[in-house]
Formats: sequence, structure tokens, C-alpha cells
Amino acid sequence: MPKIAERRKVLDGRAEVITYSRDESAWYYREPDGSGGYRQRRLKEALSEADAVAMAMNVWSEMRTTQQLITSGQVQVKPTRRTKKATVDASIDAFLSEERRRVDAEIISKLSLSSKEFKLRHVSAYLKWKGVAYTQEITETTFDDYLLFRKETTKVNQRNETRVITNWLNWCKKQRQIKPDVAALKLVPSVRVRAEDLMANPPISPEDWRKIHTWIREVFIRESDRVNNHRSPYWRRCFYAFVMTGKNSGLRPKELQSLRWSDVDIISMGPRSSSDNREHLVAEISVRKTKTGEPRQVPANCGTQLAEWFQYQKEYAERHFSSSVSKIWNKNAHVFGNFYNECRPFDYTQYSRCWAFAMRNLELQGHWASDKPYTLYSLRSSFVDDKLMQDTPIAVLSMMTGHDPKILMKHYSRLDVLRKSRDLTKLPIGRKKVQKKVIELF
Repeated sequence: MPKIAERRKVLDGRAEVITYSRDESAWYYREPDGSGGYRQRRLKEALSEADAVAMAMNVWSEMRTTQQLITSGQVQVKPTRRTKKATVDASIDAFLSEERRRVDAEIISKLSLSSKEFKLRHVSAYLKWKGVAYTQEITETTFDDYLLFRKETTKVNQRNETRVITNWLNWCKKQRQIKPDVAALKLVPSVRVRAEDLMANPPISPEDWRKIHTWIREVFIRESDRVNNHRSPYWRRCFYAFVMTGKNSGLRPKELQSLRWSDVDIISMGPRSSSDNREHLVAEISVRKTKTGEPRQVPANCGTQLAEWFQYQKEYAERHFSSSVSKIWNKNAHVFGNFYNECRPFDYTQYSRCWAFAMRNLELQGHWASDKPYTLYSLRSSFVDDKLMQDTPIAVLSMMTGHDPKILMKHYSRLDVLRKSRDLTKLPIGRKKVQKKVIELF
């Protein structure tokens, strides 16, 4: 039952006027129904306790008249539908089955479905921890300890999980798997996300990036060349190309996994400079499968790395596979595909473990505004950070990253303005005095 905030006995103790803690401005008249429960009515015109007490007699009289009409058969009361009994696991499975049908209808993405499946595993574990086996056993206080149960994760993850819980509970309400008096209440706690909580994936500083890039290229890859197993060098070069593309394109890790060669064009921009005749290659990437569902185009300064990776894949296929490999490795193949799994993408956890291994082997300073370690998502944050330091217009950057400008600045912009110390602290020496001349029109 909802928690009562205030109550006052009326009609010599035969009834009471109350207000609930969920909305203390709403007053109700309540009386026993003779079977251990209560009959109640909302006092819509009551603005205070005094108003509610004054209206009690009139409401009592109206309810007596209504009860007489019901007893005489002049008014028929629609019976209350019973709550359906369902176990928590069965309810979650049924909910996800309906979500899969929404995926088939292209209402939501497969990524959204997999995210819900992952988050609801925590919900199932939590309810078992609370001793709740059936959805009918869910009460107003069931999820009060959820944030304590998930204290090890970030505030952002907690907020996202509570949203999925709310999504599932709303579905349960429609299926009548939760008691009616509970269904009307707020069941999930709110999560307040502060600015520092948004720094779970801090941008990589230029000094740390040089260390990471050098270690992957000079240590991680070269070590695999001494191993008598051709799969290891393939994976490590794939990881290097994956990291370089993420850092220079701002694509999310899941978007990189879904990337196909048909989505990538390598463009030659001519010599790098008048003194450097090496070819400047740019990758023009069409991102089709995105988190927001909106495709976008990204020009990225990783054409050289992708061209090298393509050539390595081509030589690897010729060396270790027959000509039939063209059935799986062609323009529609995944850029970061596994030849031993029909060129499907490597699992995301494999990239995460490899990145964590790199972080353990390096002594990095970290980001000035965060104590959080660098993650694969830090590559995207670094891309945004670098572009903002290059004075890229926010409108252009928001199109490249697929973010609203406000969200872009809120979540990703933690600029290290000390990188612009020289520009921001220039002395006014040698500047000419600005002379203004007014042009007379009349």
C-alpha cells in the first residue's frame, strides 16, 4: 500500500481523511469496507485538511446512496480483473520476446535489444537477492536497494538500468502482472547524474596517446611477429587498425564493429606537404548502423592505416586460404572481421580485454579532470576533444559524431585549455592601434 503522509479521523472515528506521501496535496476520504479493506474517494475540491474534514459527511452520504443502488441491482459494478501470476524470469523472457518482434518490425535496433537483455540480467539477480520470485510480489519498496546492489557500476549505468527496469515494469502493468495498487506508484528510484559522472570515458591526453600508439605499434605488434602462430599477428594488427580508426573518426566501438569495406572510401589528397611527397590518404566513412538510427558521414584522417590493414587482409587471405575465401571476404565483408568466423566481427569483449592489457603495461598520467581510466570509448572522446581544439565548428562536429550540440558539449567537452596556453596568453606587443573611420552617409 502507498505510504500515508497525514491522516485525521472523522465521523466519530468511522472514517478518516488522508493524504499519501507521493502527492501530499491530494486528499482522500477512506472508510472500512467490512472485509478487511477500504473504500476511498478522491476529494478533488479539498485544498487543505480543513476542507477535507468539512466534505467528509457529504461523501459518506453519497457513498451510502451508491451502495444502496448496487445492492438493489440498479447499478452494476464491473468486476476487477485479477492479476496474472508470473515468475520474474518468465516475465522478463516474455518482455524480451515482444522486444524481438519490435526489432523484426524495425521499431528498435538489435543493439537496443541486446542492451536491454544485458541490463535485465542484473534485475533478475537483484530480485532473487531480495527473495522476489513472482512479479505479484513486487511492492513500492522492492527496488529501494537497487542502487546499493549496483553500487560498483557508474551513475550513468545505474540511470540507464533504471530506465530499462521502468520499461519492463510498464509492460508488466499492461499484462496485469503487478497488483493494481502497486502499479500506480513510482517503483524505481531516481538516479542523479552529476557532471563528473559523465567523465567515465575521459579523452586521452596527447602525451598519453603517444605512449599508447608507440606501445601498440612497436611492442604489441612486434611481439606477435615472433610467435609461431599466424592468427596472433592478424589479431594484433586488427586491434591496431581498430584503435587508429576509432581515434581518428570518433566512431563508437559498436559502430566500428559493424563497419564494412563497402562503407569506406580511401581518398588520395596528394602529397602531405611541399617537402613531404608521401601520399596523404583520407578515409571517407559512411556510418549506416548507428546508436541513434541516423546514418552519417565522417571524413577521417586514418586512410593510411585502413589502406595498410586492407593490404594485410588481402595478403593474409591469399597466404592462408583458397580462392573460395572471396565468398566471405569481399566489399561487403566487415572491416575488422575474423576470417575464422566467416569474417564476422571479433567480439567486443576481446577488444576490451586487449585494451585493458595495454593500460596495465603503460604508465599514463590520465586526464586532468577525471580519475577514471581510459577506455575504448575514450577514443571517441579524444576525437571530439581534438576537433574542438582545432576550432572545428560545433555544427559540423555534431553531424560527424551524431550528437546534438548541447549533448556533445555536456558529455564530451572537457578541454585541456592549457594546450592553447601560447594562443591564449599572447602579449599585445607589436599590434597596430585600430583606427576607425566613420563614413558619412548624408
